Amino acid sequence: MRCQDAATVVTSLREGGLNPWRALRVSRHLVICAECRAYASQLESAAGAASFLASEPLDPAHEAQAMSAFRAWQKRRADLPQEGRAHVLAAPGHGRLIAAIALASIIGVVISRYHAPFGFAWLGAGVITMLACALVPFTRTRGLVIVALAIASAALPLLFTQQQALTWLPHLPCVVHEIAVAAVAITALSIWHKDRASRSPSSAAGVAALGALAGDASLHVACPATHELMHVLVFHVGGVVVAAALAAIFAARFLAPRGALS
Repeated sequence: MRCQDAATVVTSLREGGLNPWRALRVSRHLVICAECRAYASQLESAAGAASFLASEPLDPAHEAQAMSAFRAWQKRRADLPQEGRAHVLAAPGHGRLIAAIALASIIGVVISRYHAPFGFAWLGAGVITMLACALVPFTRTRGLVIVALAIASAALPLLFTQQQALTWLPHLPCVVHEIAVAAVAITALSIWHKDRASRSPSSAAGVAALGALAGDASLHVACPATHELMHVLVFHVGGVVVAAALAAIFAARFLAPRGALS
């Protein structure tokens, strides 16, 4: 949920006018967004003051002063959605985070013994890596959706694989490779992103899933077992799922803001 959307319904949330699903989304956004939480607090204070002063006559001079202050506040608030959108799409550190994910993916190919000749596998790896990098800015507000997209993207090769017996030990480096690239992404997130929303469990899970997806992209040219159904399902798709889950746990323990709006 964007700040603009939350700001338009926060009053309805206080008055109980939202359906349960909508109320849950707004409440979750307030937990991770300090700006909207401050706005909700201002509305609470204003509502309390208004109810206290409703029975008292208001001096015209004070009324004019209050209206002037309100219009100034309203003008400042009108600028916030644009600032919020700019922050989502161009938050400090996004470029470095994207570069870290892309570089880790490329290094994964370089240090691996790749088996695929230059062609479709390399093209697919490049497209998936670019997709993972392009989705990074949206993890701040759509973390869990990004996780789902990363899992679906990693599962696409299942359409072109065949069933074969699964051997575990020789294929473990694949999931290790994905988790390693995800760890690079989470490290970059923890260093370069300090705002609360970017460091929430869902955002961290999205970043890690995209990192693992970039790692999976490099595996298209580095892994000799991409044609095996169970291998792709367990070690490639499974690596994305595990990376996202570990990142969410890590963020909840070490990165997520403490406290919530009651």
